[in-house]
Amino acid sequence: MSLDSHQDAAPKRNRPGTKNADLFSWNYSLSHNINPSPKGKNAESNTTKTEKKDTPDGEEADEDFDIIDDDSNSNFASQELIQRNIQHDPSKVEKIISLPEGSNEEQDRDAWIYEQMRQFLLELNHFIVAHAQVCTKDTQPEMKITGVKSNEELVFLSPIFNPPQPVPAIDYMIQIVTQASQTLNDTKIFPNRISISKKGLKETKTLTRRLYRLFAFSYYVHPEEWTKFEKETHLSERYQKFLKLYDLMQKKQFLIPDKAFKSTNK
Repeated sequence: MSLDSHQDAAPKRNRPGTKNADLFSWNYSLSHNINPSPKGKNAESNTTKTEKKDTPDGEEADEDFDIIDDDSNSNFASQELIQRNIQHDPSKVEKIISLPEGSNEEQDRDAWIYEQMRQFLLELNHFIVAHAQVCTKDTQPEMKITGVKSNEELVFLSPIFNPPQPVPAIDYMIQIVTQASQTLNDTKIFPNRISISKKGLKETKTLTRRLYRLFAFSYYVHPEEWTKFEKETHLSERYQKFLKLYDLMQKKQFLIPDKAFKSTNK
């Protein structure tokens, strides 16, 4: 069964500060204390952290980040808050994806989804690199998953061609992430990062479905790489719960069982 995707609009010129190089600048290393603040921004002025509380044994409790200052540039503050929470504890996926304390869900929900998607794209670059040695044009000449449901074979075609065409899996991954970044930086679809239009949200939902295939492919075709990456980052779990929390994908389109994440949380 082949799954074709519609041809996306040609990428437009990026507005200042939103070049692909900036979108792909996430320095991902959970084993080191990295400050992921956007360039030129004062981390302390953008995000308010909760005060440390004394624990019963006299030690200070871990810091937690869940509040955005009213006077901050909210899009950069949202980005920084997401990244700080990931660096603090990537296993707390619900906290990372949930709207910050004090948010107006009706007004802020779509902009929060947009910022989360930008962050997922940054991390997906590292996800792809983690598969570079095992997923080559020779080992996986197609983006194909077999035996997911009733031995069904799913073949995903690259939407950058018109009509969509089969490509090696590693090329598909790169093309989908690149296309998604171009779409999120398209000023006609997303004129700003604060107010997301209905068209922008529709495009976002299309991107979420395509990006999800990368995680599903890894889970079924390269389980060792998926497990190793997931134990450190919890990226697949966070993405799947993100899609479910904000109703961005139909239930029947989820391919990774929720129980798969239990083993990576040990």
